[in-house]
Amino acid sequence: MIPWIAEQNSGSIILVSSTSGLECDPAPDSGYTAARAALIAYTKKLAVMHAPQGIRANAITPGSIEFPGLVWAAVKEDQPEFYESVRASVPPGRLGTPEEVADVAVFLASPRVHWVTGECVSIDSAQHRGMR
Repeated sequence: MIPWIAEQNSGSIILVSSTSGLECDPAPDSGYTAARAALIAYTKKLAVMHAPQGIRANAITPGSIEFPGLVWAAVKEDQPEFYESVRASVPPGRLGTPEEVADVAVFLASPRVHWVTGECVSIDSAQHRGMR
């Protein structure tokens, strides 16, 4: 355990996974999918183990998030048909932004949600369609 969190008898841990940890698609990324699913399971374990100390643990699972210089910018440039198919698969017709992910992380870290622990919060605008 992180000593300074335990000393406060409160705290919030947020693990960043991905919608890839919630569902399986035909992409050849089984290691990535397994690692992201493990983060979700680990979140639940942390929540159960550390709730008595007032420490909350939650996971966030962003969907396709677009920002300059990284994967979706490259896909948009190099594989425009694939980019458009993914964009069209998200109900609002666009990819998410880093700010939208950050807003949820800040909310989960705040004391306003002191009763929320062990949860996996999707930030994907219904891109992931599985039921939990």
